[in-house]
Amino acid sequence: MESEQAATELTPTSIPQLLVQLHIAEYASLLNRFTYMDGFSIAVWTILGALATIVALTWQNVAHKPLLVWLATWAALVMILQVLGFMRVQYTITLYIERDLRRRLQQVLGNGDFWHFSKFVAKIQSPLETAWEWGLPLPSAAVLGLACWLRCADWKREDYLGAAVSLILIISIIRGCAGLHKLRTRMTCPQK
Repeated sequence: MESEQAATELTPTSIPQLLVQLHIAEYASLLNRFTYMDGFSIAVWTILGALATIVALTWQNVAHKPLLVWLATWAALVMILQVLGFMRVQYTITLYIERDLRRRLQQVLGNGDFWHFSKFVAKIQSPLETAWEWGLPLPSAAVLGLACWLRCADWKREDYLGAAVSLILIISIIRGCAGLHKLRTRMTCPQK
C-alpha cells in the first residue's frame, strides 16, 4: 500500500514529465482528429459522385425535373461547404499545435526547437502549390453551370429560386475559402 502511494506522489521532477506526457497525448488526439477530417473529406467527394450517378439514373423517370436538379445542386454545394469545414478544422488543429501547444511544451522543456512543419512548408512551397485552397469555388460553379444548362430549355419561375439559393451557397464557399487562406497565412507567418 505504501509503495503504491509513493509511486503516485507528485514530486517537483515528476510534474514536468507528466505535463509533457499530457501534451503529447493531446497532440496524438489532435492528429487522430486531423486524420478523421481527411477521411471525411474523401468520403464527401465519393458521395458527390454517387449523387451524380443517382441523378443520371433517375433523370428519365422523374416527373418534376426542376426539383431534382435544384435539390441535387444544393446537396452538392452543401457537401462542398462541408469539405471546406473539414479543411478549416485541419488548419485550426495545425495552428493550435504549432502555436499554443508548442508554447506550453516550451515552458516545461525550456527548448522550443520542435514542431516546425508549417514554417518548413512555407519555405519550400510556391504560391501555386496552395492554389487548391481556391479550388472549391470551381466545382461549385461547375455544379451551378450544369444545373442551369439542364434547366435552360425549360426555365421556369422556380428555377430563379434554385439559382439564387445556389449563388448564396457559392458566395459562402468563396468567403470560406478566403477565411481558410487567412488561417493558413497565420500558420506560415511568424508568431506575433
